[in-house]
Amino acid sequence: MIPVVTCCTIEEVLRSSVTGGLLLDLPGAVVIRHDMDAEAGTLRRLVHDAGGTIEDRTSELEHACLGCALREDIVPAIREVALRRPTAIVLALPLTAEPVPVLRALVELADQGVVDIGAVVTALACDDLVWDVCGDDLLSERFGAGRRRRTGGG
Repeated sequence: MIPVVTCCTIEEVLRSSVTGGLLLDLPGAVVIRHDMDAEAGTLRRLVHDAGGTIEDRTSELEHACLGCALREDIVPAIREVALRRPTAIVLALPLTAEPVPVLRALVELADQGVVDIGAVVTALACDDLVWDVCGDDLLSERFGAGRRRRTGGG
């Protein structure tokens, strides 16, 4: 079966670095990256491999939540990509998305023989680790229009 490596993070640069590194380490792998725009109610799917972009599309969601995105696009995207028989699928979740709901869906796909759960990678910047884990900012404060970012020693 095709292993799915799930990548989650709160930083775009880290997500791109991890997925790019996995493409180098896993020849024949395909990345499925999702980005949600809660204000627009859209979900962008970007599928690419080491050779470039395979698919780039944006769809509207009924609700801009991870559950809806899972049902409406993430699981179907994994099924579609699995038909191409890559050596691995790297699933880059929307920024700040928790992997647990995705892993539950992956268990169902694994039980159906579609894919196998490979690993979960969480990427955080060392300089910001304590603040990222223990800080009291709301996600809307950190990543919204009035972005407040604390770096370094607290």
